[in-house]
Amino acid sequence: MSSQCLGPWYAHRSARRTIASVNETPTTDQLQTIQLQTLNAAPVYWTAQAMQEQGSRFFQHLGAALFAADLANRRIIYMTWPEACWDFYQRGLILQAAQETGAEQEH
Repeated sequence: MSSQCLGPWYAHRSARRTIASVNETPTTDQLQTIQLQTLNAAPVYWTAQAMQEQGSRFFQHLGAALFAADLANRRIIYMTWPEACWDFYQRGLILQAAQETGAEQEH
């Protein structure tokens, strides 16, 4: 049975449901999945560098381990400490931008 048979009320209600599902904010699990996908796709250098420069002793060593890790072990690190890795990933983006800006100013 199509929405045309049920009249404009049903079509309007169905459209509202579709719009609501598109405008919903992502759940914590969805955000974490997106963050893990981003971390896995991104170069590890700047995240590891931020950990080594700005982290506690633990995160300095974790940054060194992250930099040396193969893909499987990198995923384990990201999945074990997702919030910290995301934080250092964002810090790494700032470090990268600062270095690129500094390199442009030198030329």
